[in-house]
Amino acid sequence: MEPFRRWYASVRDFWKYNPNAAFLRLPYLMMAFGAVHLESTHHRWKRWMMVLNRSLATYQYCVSLVAICLVMWDGKDVFAMIWSVAVVVSFTVCNVKARILKHYLGVIREVGHFIDGRPGKSGDAEFDGTTRHDVFRKMRGMSVAVYLNCVCVQVIMALPIEQIQRLFGTPREFEELGPVMAQVAKSAALVWKPFLWMSRLFCGTLTFTGLLVALIAEIKIVHHGFACAMDGVRAAVNGDMHQVHKQALFWKLLNRNIKHLVYQHTEIVRNVNLLKSAVGNFYFVIHYYSLACVSAIIAVSLFEGFSFGSVAIAGTACGYFAQCYWWCYVIDSFEDLNFQIAEQVYYLSMEVRFLEKLPREYEAMIKSLMLVQVNAARSDLFTCGGVSPISITGFGGLCNLTYNAIKFVLRVS
Repeated sequence: MEPFRRWYASVRDFWKYNPNAAFLRLPYLMMAFGAVHLESTHHRWKRWMMVLNRSLATYQYCVSLVAICLVMWDGKDVFAMIWSVAVVVSFTVCNVKARILKHYLGVIREVGHFIDGRPGKSGDAEFDGTTRHDVFRKMRGMSVAVYLNCVCVQVIMALPIEQIQRLFGTPREFEELGPVMAQVAKSAALVWKPFLWMSRLFCGTLTFTGLLVALIAEIKIVHHGFACAMDGVRAAVNGDMHQVHKQALFWKLLNRNIKHLVYQHTEIVRNVNLLKSAVGNFYFVIHYYSLACVSAIIAVSLFEGFSFGSVAIAGTACGYFAQCYWWCYVIDSFEDLNFQIAEQVYYLSMEVRFLEKLPREYEAMIKSLMLVQVNAARSDLFTCGGVSPISITGFGGLCNLTYNAIKFVLRVS
């Protein structure tokens, strides 16, 4: 029982918030499930599990290619052809996402280590801790939602329903291999399938948006620090600042605080800029894949009628849309927060002018505050592969285009 208790305690601690633990541990777990990347290779069983996962993924991808070749050779079932193309495109996009994720692993590690250092400090330890805890809860909620979806889809795939086996299993031509080999081929095509491909599908979203949400939290902390500085300046303006030693102490503390906040904001924006290329390229794949594939998936589910299979397919399509909306929401939140912090800095620089005697450090402080405004203005440049800005308004355009694509697929079919 003791080994089981230790294992249970380690699993429980893994899913609990720990400010000293690695921030990227949840994304790394999903990368391992999807056979994308294994961060720690100290244990031999982990390496063997990675080999097994990649072998299963390769086999399932080859089965989907065989299925589309057989359907096109037959050429009679249009919806089967649409479904087969959608499956192959989905698997291909998952592989492309995995390659993009591996390509930017260096940037991901660098930003992750930066976040582990807890760069933002507002002077309010309770606010800082609560803000970082909220980030972990969001990432944990996303991870649990993906894994629960994987479990539900795996259970649905195991049901002995002919429609489900036709959509997710092997082609009927595999039955010519004999009852034993056909069953082995079908089992290998279904086992662990949701965990492999959904992990590949969503691990990039969990990683990049998780990093962005964490950086947004650090900017919130810096914003709170500027708000605390503003409260101090207002208290000084309204209070008794006639004594020279009080003025000198106030300006010394304010100048040091502003320098720390400006440095924190500059470093956070620098790490955000490191992610711009990765976020733009990754969202480009998500955006146009959702436009092309979701319409085909919904059309097939409408054609098949109500069943467990159609519910699973429609749920997958909703997951794609939720993924796009989450990306747009996170980036819009970042841009709104940058506007708020620029506004906060502007009012702080104006408030300081009301002090009776401005020391020599005043001009240097104003220049530092202007640097924050410039960094905030330059940081809202996230684009979808350099084509269009990423925003909730753009998500509305994606929904409109997808609706038109669904009507086109139904009309052609």
